[in-house]
Amino acid sequence: MFVAFALAADAARRQGGTDGLVGWRGAAAGEGRRCKPDGYGSFVRSAVTYGFFLEYERGTESARNYAAKFRAYYCYRDSGMATRDYDGFPTILFVMTSARAEQRIADQAYRAWLSRERGPLPILIMTTDRIAAHSEGILGPIWRTPASPLVTYWQHGGPPRGLYGAGREPVRKLQLVWPTAHEPLLNSPRNESAGVQVR
Repeated sequence: MFVAFALAADAARRQGGTDGLVGWRGAAAGEGRRCKPDGYGSFVRSAVTYGFFLEYERGTESARNYAAKFRAYYCYRDSGMATRDYDGFPTILFVMTSARAEQRIADQAYRAWLSRERGPLPILIMTTDRIAAHSEGILGPIWRTPASPLVTYWQHGGPPRGLYGAGREPVRKLQLVWPTAHEPLLNSPRNESAGVQVR
């Protein structure tokens, strides 16, 4: 996923943008907290920094496990620990490998919000198919909230002004081939060559 962000940022810069993945940490960075995302990243666009937790999900966990995941995130935010660790709570980006998995996580995220007195967590969801299909890749208007299936940009205001305007030469964007829920993961015992590939 961080490769996808880095490639999309590079494509944007070659068209005159200022995008950049300026930092990322793997799952080990979440040790010691109840919520353990697959990673944390920091992305900059037009001098605005967007911090995010990354969750890559294949839709194979039970509803109970997803509910526990969201409880951990809400507890982390509401306990005040997140305020100590971050300047503003990072957006939680869920990347799903299928539309069915996307709906499952959206349902659980919405239920978790309704059970809380405070406002919802900043959660955005999308599928790997939408990344591959959109010309702007992972930075495009492919993200939805748990409460609505309407898709939008993750960063406020959409793409940088003039980035995709008339007269711009198209930049070839490398395509990532994503494993599905039925394919083995990268470095799995059965197939060590499986995983995200670059075309």
